[in-house]
Amino acid sequence: MPSDNAAAVSAFVEGAPPGELADVIADVKKLTVNEPRILDSITPAFRKYNEEQLTAVKLPGASKNVLISTYNSLEDERYYDTEKSIRRSTLHPRLRAF
Repeated sequence: MPSDNAAAVSAFVEGAPPGELADVIADVKKLTVNEPRILDSITPAFRKYNEEQLTAVKLPGASKNVLISTYNSLEDERYYDTEKSIRRSTLHPRLRAF
């Protein structure tokens, strides 16, 4: 069960304005200095934010970005790359795809 702080941080991440996630994360790190690993515990909040904001991620070897959305979401943090017709994984907190 997530702590009260994790629930609050999840709400901050999910409610971050478009393009402001990095600023929200920086503020959260300042406010939760006693819990340095709290961001690791809220991956579902990052996933929800990325999918709702249709975050674009550059895939290795791809010429175009892939949108992270509920429409191309597969199991286990994987997303379908329509250009290459393959599945890719992503690390939501860091917005990296592989």
